[in-house]
This record gives sequence, structure tokens and C-alpha cells, in this order.
Amino acid sequence: MARVPKSEADAKALKAKTALVLKGRENLGALSRKRTKKTKCARGVSKLKAEQYVLQIDELIESGLNGEELTPTLFVALFCWMHDAIYDVECVDEVAPEWNVAASRLSLMIEEDFEGDKAEFLTYLQWAAKDEERVELWRRSNRQQGKRIKWRDWFMLKSKLSDYRLFKIRTQGVD
Repeated sequence: MARVPKSEADAKALKAKTALVLKGRENLGALSRKRTKKTKCARGVSKLKAEQYVLQIDELIESGLNGEELTPTLFVALFCWMHDAIYDVECVDEVAPEWNVAASRLSLMIEEDFEGDKAEFLTYLQWAAKDEERVELWRRSNRQQGKRIKWRDWFMLKSKLSDYRLFKIRTQGVD
């Protein structure tokens, strides 16, 4: 509830105090009269562009893939390629609307969890694909349903990454 001044002097003092607070906020930039527009960045790419990236990955796989030449965008395309190889179902329709978000998360994961080592990240993706392929083969042979992989499972959630690290410790004794 607003404070109602009892006298003329109280009203002047309150007005001066309010002006001082507003002047301080204005100096900090909190009350600028000029509003800045937020720049919008596209969350995704068109389906055609996504399919072009997947075709580019297909060519890189045929010529030999080492990981260092891959950009985050191409890593997302590699994920789509792996998804298609594991399930015989394309995921480009699903990933394309959030392609740039996936590439951004993937880039962050490479920097934070793999210390910028793209070759190690490629090894992680290959391991994850082999693990998922093994699970999918079991599901199909036993006629079981199960959750399929999504880009968020590999690029945002740390559970798959923890499984990979445990695999490395168990098999190679490497941290």
C-alpha cells in the first residue's frame, strides 16, 4: 500500500526520495526509455537443409570420419544418420525444428564434458549408437517395446555420458 504523506513537507521529501531512486535506476540502465529489440535466432532449419546435412555426413562417412572436421551442425546430422541406421526410421522431421538448439547444446557438451575434443565426442557417439543398436536388436528379437533415442537423451542428459565413462573405466581402466 502506498504511503500517504501527512504534511506538505513529508510530500516534498517523499517526492525527492522517489526522484533520487529513479535517477539511480536510470543511471544503472534499469529504466531506459529506449527499448532494445531481442534478436531472434532460428531454433531450427528447414527439412530440406537438414536432409542436405545428413547427405553431407553420408559422404564424410564414406571418405573416412575423424571427428575434427565436424561442426556441431554436422554432429546433429550424424545423430540423425545414426538414428536412421539403428531404427530404419528417419528423425529429420523431428529434429529439424530444433536443429540449432541441438547444435548449441551439443557444442556446450563438447566444451564442458569433452574439453573441446571432437574426436573423443565422436567416440562417445559411436559407443552410444552401438549400445542402442544392441538394445534395439534385443527388443526386436523379443518383440518388446521401448523408448527410442532422441537428441536430448544424448546431448542434454548426463546419464548416457555417465554410462560411457563407466564403460571406459571398466574396459580400459581410463578415467
